[in-house]
Amino acid sequence: MDESAPVRAIMIGASLFVTIATITAVLTYYNTAKDMVKVIGTGTDIGQVYSDYVEESLLKTSANTYLTGTEVINILNYFYDSDLALVYINSYVPLGTSLDENGSTTSWVSKYSEGSMTKGVNKLTEDEFNKLKESINPNGRFKLSRTNVDYKVKIVLRQEI
Repeated sequence: MDESAPVRAIMIGASLFVTIATITAVLTYYNTAKDMVKVIGTGTDIGQVYSDYVEESLLKTSANTYLTGTEVINILNYFYDSDLALVYINSYVPLGTSLDENGSTTSWVSKYSEGSMTKGVNKLTEDEFNKLKESINPNGRFKLSRTNVDYKVKIVLRQEI
């Protein structure tokens, strides 16, 4: 019986040591993870990143700044069916294959100017809107102008030929 008391004391001491070591490791891991979240953040807010991208595109209004067709498509997607802005676009596509003496296409036709320039992109039907987006060259150059009309932003996008 005398031998069982020291063995029991050693077992209690060892299990107490393992318990304290485990709790210390868990708390250290938790505090490290909490500090990491403070530094890095909880994740990427995709909606906010997209809004920032569109806002950055809309701020490009200097005389020598052009938007790409991809930026224009993103602006159209962002403001489609929205009451925040009035969006108008005039996009051009080549008509035929007539070439001038330099070898460049000279005949261009305005695409969707009736619908998109009179009632705005916001008011197009979904089919008209999708056709308009498909007609935009992602590598095209567009000029952007902004004005305020009736407490809304009027955005006019014109393709440079």
